Amino acid sequence: MHQIYECKLLIISVYIYFSGFMSEVQILKKVAADVSLLMTKVDSIEKTMNEIDYDLHRDINPAYLRKLEQFSKQKGNRYNSVADFDKHMRSKNKTSE
Repeated sequence: MHQIYECKLLIISVYIYFSGFMSEVQILKKVAADVSLLMTKVDSIEKTMNEIDYDLHRDINPAYLRKLEQFSKQKGNRYNSVADFDKHMRSKNKTSE
């Protein structure tokens, strides 16, 4: 919230500075262009947020869930970390040499 307030103050001070060089019409056109740019950015952010929301709440394909369940039922070695897996593979390679 504090950053928004600082941003507003900065924008106002910039417009006050330029008001010495620009007519009211030019300042209003500049403000309108800046607001338009901000609205474009907000629209882009909203679109991205909607895409993320859709991905998060999408139903998972039941066939995919069944496959995952089959994988989890398969026998094999289970590792707690990548380091454990690497250790196992190194020891396996040493015994095969």
